Amino acid sequence: MKTLQTLFAFMLSFAVCAEEHPLYCRPTGTLVTKTYFVNGVWNTKPTARFSLTRIKQAYGQQLKEQYPDQSFEFTLAYNYSFGKVQDLVEVIAQKERELGLESNDLTPRQYLALYMTAQALNNNESDNDLPPALRSRLLSVTVEDYFAAQFTEAVNADEIVQKLRNDLLEGSRAIMIAHSQGNLYAGEAMRSLMNEYTANINMVGVASSSRELYNENLYYTAYDDRVINKLRDYYEVLPANVDNDPGVFDDKRDISNHQFIPSYFAEGLVSRTLIDDAFFNYIANLQFPVAVVNTGIITATLRWGEQPDVDLHALEPNGFHVFYSYPQGMSGYLDLDDVDAFGPEHYYVSCETLEAGTYHFGVNYFYGTAPETAYVQIVAGTSVRSFTVPLVSAVGSFGNETPVPIADVTVTGNATEGFGFIVEAM
Repeated sequence: MKTLQTLFAFMLSFAVCAEEHPLYCRPTGTLVTKTYFVNGVWNTKPTARFSLTRIKQAYGQQLKEQYPDQSFEFTLAYNYSFGKVQDLVEVIAQKERELGLESNDLTPRQYLALYMTAQALNNNESDNDLPPALRSRLLSVTVEDYFAAQFTEAVNADEIVQKLRNDLLEGSRAIMIAHSQGNLYAGEAMRSLMNEYTANINMVGVASSSRELYNENLYYTAYDDRVINKLRDYYEVLPANVDNDPGVFDDKRDISNHQFIPSYFAEGLVSRTLIDDAFFNYIANLQFPVAVVNTGIITATLRWGEQPDVDLHALEPNGFHVFYSYPQGMSGYLDLDDVDAFGPEHYYVSCETLEAGTYHFGVNYFYGTAPETAYVQIVAGTSVRSFTVPLVSAVGSFGNETPVPIADVTVTGNATEGFGFIVEAM
């Protein structure tokens, strides 16, 4: 029941996603580098965006001057926070998944120890005992929260993997700057993509909670990072490798020596220089993948499982219905169709053909012999939405006229004043 409630809350949190500022199109054919910030636990979206803004301020102008013919985009891969209790259990679920373990009777004690440590740090104490009533409540919900956390971790990781895969298919290279728990999400993405895209993607781990390197990625963890040191008491974690202590009188880090901006990315810290060097090393050496699909100001990508054929459908504002029988619309184009299981299928709208109005997206389970699940990711401007759609049985060509509705993308504005986007689940 708790897991279903968590799922419902998660779905509601994505009810509407809108652009905050008008978006202008970049020239077609531009080489694009996507830099993602993957935040750690307890970050609200504004807090995570602030960290992303600091990264963009640190690197954006230098990149523009050094590579004037390329485009550099800075994007937030947001690790959703469900509060301190849920986030800490989520870390435990991820660490046990990383180690290939199942839930066991040690989980409540591990969870309680981590939670107590967090409380002690918040209270500026070296040690702290929870009140008996709170201890009892936390222990009573741990197992339930653990399984709910496994669900949210899978959703978060899948969303990041989908977006990165789409970037790479479109010919963009990708760099992730991951902090704390964000390293576990970034690691999941690297495990999924690095064999196919070894030369095109990598990550910088900051205050890493991972136990291994992915694609020989660079990482930096301070020797006195209290949060990671406590995690190390219970799980295997990469060794600390940075003396980040600036001295008693110059130490402006937070009490945990763990937070991204004050304890790792602030000017003058050893870690900041190392992160800078790692980032520009990737910029100099990562290659651009060969584009398999076209980029667009709106894209929709469909994947599914082992059944033979699920189809992506788009109904454009002009009334044109785009799918495999009619791949060329008046506004967009279905430039990749798959009939051999898994996908992807891909639809895009270029800046030059973008129309104001509403684009409707759906899927049709065309052929298969068992239930299937469709995974659709829609990118409209900088808004990214992922959808999971259960499909009970194939409906054949009948579903071409009535595809299962997924989402609407409403476009406002124009090329002169800038475009705005609203993505709504159907």
